[in-house]
Amino acid sequence: MSRSTPAPAPVLEARRLAVRYHTSRGPRTALRGVDLVVFPGEVLGVVGESGSGKSSLLGALIRLLPPEAEITADRLVFAGTSVLDAAPAQLRALRGAGVATIFQDPRASLNPALRVGLQIAEVARCHQGVGRKRAAALAVEALARVGMPEPAYIARAYPHTLSGGMCQRVMIAMALVGQPRVLLADEPTTALDVRAQAGILDLLRALAREHRLGIVLVSHDLRVIGEIANRVMVLKAGRIVEHGLVHDVLGRPQKAYTRKLVSVVPRLGAAKGPIGDLEEAPVGAGGAEWLG
Repeated sequence: MSRSTPAPAPVLEARRLAVRYHTSRGPRTALRGVDLVVFPGEVLGVVGESGSGKSSLLGALIRLLPPEAEITADRLVFAGTSVLDAAPAQLRALRGAGVATIFQDPRASLNPALRVGLQIAEVARCHQGVGRKRAAALAVEALARVGMPEPAYIARAYPHTLSGGMCQRVMIAMALVGQPRVLLADEPTTALDVRAQAGILDLLRALAREHRLGIVLVSHDLRVIGEIANRVMVLKAGRIVEHGLVHDVLGRPQKAYTRKLVSVVPRLGAAKGPIGDLEEAPVGAGGAEWLG
């Protein structure tokens, strides 16, 4: 009798995660008892309208919210490390090494006065403890991994000389150089044009598949989630209203709120949307067949 292969351990697990903001107008709850699990090589998509709690979720996962935010959970663990119990030094080591984050406006996240290679190298020095020369080499290697043409040349460039899509690739290279096991992506394609968006989605999909990187991708765009996610979690007013495999949730939504979100997505053959004509776009990890 053959033995079954044990399931891999999750790289991220949260149980009853909640966020409350203490404001001058009183407390405001942004996230209410959210449970999530992410496994190596898996992309979890998080969707919802503005104000649904998506950004609060990402900030809470790595404890990067303003001081007025109160984060509670029964369990919040990255690759065996409890974020809730972590001391400040442990959190600094975890951010960038165990888990990395990319945002929707890459130019705002890069220092305009420093060459991009130097910015990536500083992350390598911080999280890998290497010297200046080795860090510079790792920066060029990271740029090559994210598909940059002539990475040594790009390493010497300043952010303002690069396109939006190239700047986002720089941010992904910066995230990867710390060798994280989890990548948190907050609307990573929103500020990009159609071609750049498709390229970034292809890159993230390849990173998850080839490097076993767990990804939590937040987006208001269901077409983006349909392209890349394995599972999807739908948020409304800080609560999960639906959660499951992407082709189940988006193809056969059970909740009225999810059906409303899906109903406004252009069907195949319609005008080009945020990631271009889906008749020509590659099918992602979750598959885009739910679009019709």
